[in-house]
Amino acid sequence: MEASDRRANILVVDDQPESLLAVEAVLSGLGQNIVKARSGQEALLRMLDMNFTVVLLDVQMPGLDGFEVATLMREREKTKHTPIIFMTAAYTGDASVFRGYEVGAVDYIFKPVVPEILRSKVMVFVDLERQAATIRLQQERLWEAERREHERRIEEALSFTHAVSHELRAPLRHIQSFSEILVEVYSGRLGDDGRSLLQKIAGSAEELLRLIDALLKFSEATRAQLRMRSVDMSRLAAGIAAELRRDEPQRKVEFDVQKDVTANGDPEFLRVVMENLLRNAWKFTAKKPLAHISFGVSVGSDGPVYFVRDDGAGFSMEEAGKLFKPFSRLHARQDFAGTGVGLATVERVINRHGGRIWAEGRPGAGATFFFTLSRREPEEAPEPRLAAASGG
Repeated sequence: MEASDRRANILVVDDQPESLLAVEAVLSGLGQNIVKARSGQEALLRMLDMNFTVVLLDVQMPGLDGFEVATLMREREKTKHTPIIFMTAAYTGDASVFRGYEVGAVDYIFKPVVPEILRSKVMVFVDLERQAATIRLQQERLWEAERREHERRIEEALSFTHAVSHELRAPLRHIQSFSEILVEVYSGRLGDDGRSLLQKIAGSAEELLRLIDALLKFSEATRAQLRMRSVDMSRLAAGIAAELRRDEPQRKVEFDVQKDVTANGDPEFLRVVMENLLRNAWKFTAKKPLAHISFGVSVGSDGPVYFVRDDGAGFSMEEAGKLFKPFSRLHARQDFAGTGVGLATVERVINRHGGRIWAEGRPGAGATFFFTLSRREPEEAPEPRLAAASGG
């Protein structure tokens, strides 16, 4: 419904039934919704349930008089800006008029009212409300159009990234494979310098392939449908810890995984989260003779707060804003390898679950990543769609 088609609510407050009927008769031709109240208390109750474009308020009433009603209206957030027009036959002195304006009236008129004047005064506020409603509606439509355009551009960019990433995989695989063949078959003819160059080529190709895989995961984390269910986060963390130990058995790392931690979410995407956070913790504790990594949950004001903590390289809180930006690095590449996309992917997944993620750290004293998830009810999930993304 357009703003101009909506009927305005007009509240008329007077303890005299004949006065109520008279004002209603004057305003009936405006085509608006006239609501009547016979006391200040009844008027305040009406204002709890409805929004009014303007209130026509008698001054002299038993119980709460008009001035007291106006004062209470100005103390309430919902009604503090509602226009008030006082109407009175008794309080016509300057002191009463000044008091009326003091308690928030926009007008103060004497009875008997001139019908044409009352109608025109009321229509000023009806028109103002319509104009405000039209502006709000136009703003909402503009925001919606901008949101859709923003989503369309994001989708286009992600589709392009997805397509280009797929197209680059094959030639990079060829470069990597041919380099390895050259090293194996023609090693004797290449010499040390030639073998070194080919190994660097193969290593660069492998690094690019890891980056492409990370970009594909980032794209899917934004686009793929979530399938919610209950997830055993403790089991997930313990499984990833076992994989990390198996990959680098020489490392000395103590894992502390809190038992019986569960969450509602998409199992595969929550694995992406845990894989990235635990692999980051593993990576940034690489220079510790004995490292400690823990996973658990605490109770926050909005529900469970999950965390992954390590005692590794840490970071400066002044740079915390860069953590979740794609390709942002807080440490030199030669010190800690990675794609620079892992934490950005984690943030996308957490946001899509209705949660948020943040981190605390100190250089040389480790880091803790905290995240929350929505309390949406779990549901059964179909077959898996993707493998976990590697740490960034």
